[in-house]
Amino acid sequence: CYLYCLHQAVAGYAPIRYRIVGEQPVEVENIALSTVFLKEDESYGSPIGTLYYEYYANVEELQEKLKTSSEQLQCIVSNNSIKNSILFGATQKPSLNDYADGIDTIQFLLNL
Repeated sequence: CYLYCLHQAVAGYAPIRYRIVGEQPVEVENIALSTVFLKEDESYGSPIGTLYYEYYANVEELQEKLKTSSEQLQCIVSNNSIKNSILFGATQKPSLNDYADGIDTIQFLLNL
């Protein structure tokens, strides 16, 4: 009942039904709700719909964990507090010199 009631409340709340498109307000017909479960867990590969998190005593401890786990990580997102990280909101906007796993694919293929 909670999600249904939440959806009804959100759908009925007029300000959330509008998006700005081309500097004009446009009413959205359908509003999709999603649920993400948060779980404190140090392992990798959380199930769909689940976000694992963990706490660190300080940034140095976090950087050491990231260094030792680098083979298991695709990218690190932060507000530039972590070396070689990507800014929030930029993970789906790669630049021309951003390569999967740090490997220049074209150069790799040319060297075969």
